[in-house]
Order: sequence, then C-alpha cells, then structure tokens
Amino acid sequence: MIKLMYNGFKTDYSFLIEVPFSESEIYFDKRLRTLIINNILHFEIDYLHLSHRYEIGMPYDSIGKDLNVFGKNYSKQISSYMFESGEINFFLQSFIQGKITYAPLVSRVFYFNTKGVIVDKNIIDIDEFKGIAEYEKDSYVNQPPFYAFSEGFSEKNIEEFQDVNELNFIMQHLGIGSNIFYPYIKSNEEDSILNNRIIAYRNAPRYNSFLRGLKELCKKYGFNISIAEGDFSHDRKPYETEDGILLDNKIIYQEDIKEGKVELPNVDQFLT
Repeated sequence: MIKLMYNGFKTDYSFLIEVPFSESEIYFDKRLRTLIINNILHFEIDYLHLSHRYEIGMPYDSIGKDLNVFGKNYSKQISSYMFESGEINFFLQSFIQGKITYAPLVSRVFYFNTKGVIVDKNIIDIDEFKGIAEYEKDSYVNQPPFYAFSEGFSEKNIEEFQDVNELNFIMQHLGIGSNIFYPYIKSNEEDSILNNRIIAYRNAPRYNSFLRGLKELCKKYGFNISIAEGDFSHDRKPYETEDGILLDNKIIYQEDIKEGKVELPNVDQFLT
C-alpha cells in the first residue's frame, strides 16, 4: 500500500514581496497614497487571474465567481481600500501600521489516499487530509498547502531632518505549507526518504509556473521579490531553488506538461 504523510511542516522556503513606498512623501503629499493604492489594486487583480490560471493560492472568496467583476469601480475601491469581496486585498489591509493579515487561499492539489488512489481536490486547509493520511490531531493548525500573509509597515516619526525619500515596505509572505509539492519526503515513522515524484509532477509544475508569473508581476509593478530568510536553522533541500522546485534536477513548468514535452510518471513508475 502506498502510504505517504502529506503533512504541514515548518519551512523557510517562502518568498517575500516588498512593496516600497516613501512614508515621508505620503505624509506630505496625499495624492501619492492614492497612486500607491491604485498600483497595489492592479497588482492584486493580476495576482487573482494568475492564481486561477495555475490553481495555486486562489483567494477563497473568488472561487466560482466571474473574475471580471473584480477591479471595477476603482475610485470606490481606492477610497475604501477594499476589493468588493473584502477578501482579496492582501496588501491594502496591511497599509495600516503594524497590521498582519492572513488570506484564506485555495489550491488544487493531487495526493495519494490510503488506498493508493490519486486524489485531485481543491484544498483550503491541510486539515482536510486528516483521516486520509492518518495524521495526529494536533500536528498542524489552519495551514493551507500554499499560504500568504501580509505584514504592515512600521511607523516612523516624521521629523524635519528626516530624508524625504526614506523608504518603508509593505511585506507579503508567500510559501508552501505542505510537502505535497516535493519529489521526496521524509517518513514520519522511520528515518527514511519516500518517493513522491508521481504526486510532485502533478503539483510542482503549476507552482513553478505560478512563481514565474509572480516574479513577472513584481517586475511589472516595481515590487521586490526574494526568498525569505527563516528565523531558524534550515538546510535547504536540494530541490528548493529561487526559480521553483526541481523535478529530476530541472525546473518543469505546467506548460511543459500541457504541451507534452514532459510525461507525467504513472503509478507503475512510482517505486522506481
């Protein structure tokens, strides 16, 4: 029987997006605040379409809705700092000093159930794996397969001698919250590494394409993106890279799968 533990785990293989702005300039020129908010809104609308294209990190409130309805009535949104749904504005909610905002995200993931059958499902929380992969009840709490949270900027005192161009950042943290994307995972029962390639080939290429698109959006809007440094010692796994997750020593994108350039491994190849 195929038995893999697709649990949540602590990792620093996450990406940090920084939205730079001059707090001093905003303080002295309120028009800049509107421009920054408008820029963020456009980024988030593009993110919305990107997440649905690759089915990774989709805002919960956008599932099953016409994506064209988001982004309308910009003047209304800018004045309220909210999307009409109230759920998609990662950054705008963090335009408040020191606020942290967690976004409910849905990702489509493939995994083996205990009968060795590949399951394809939209997951908002890996708690949905409970009873399928025999988890301990308290092994994780409210953790999606792919997560995001925003961190508001720290307030600075505006002094006469302060550089008017001193920058602050609104920070968006995005990362993988489950080993469901990884080609090899550590066994919870013994000190061994299990082959998860058949599942990783169905999850990681979409993540790699999503990450590539996210980097393009950051470049488009002048945001910074980089691998975030963890708060603890972490040995980087050999398949974790700045461009995504390596599968058999190469980055594979979802387009490679769709165009038939890369063949998905089947169950018969699982233990090879």
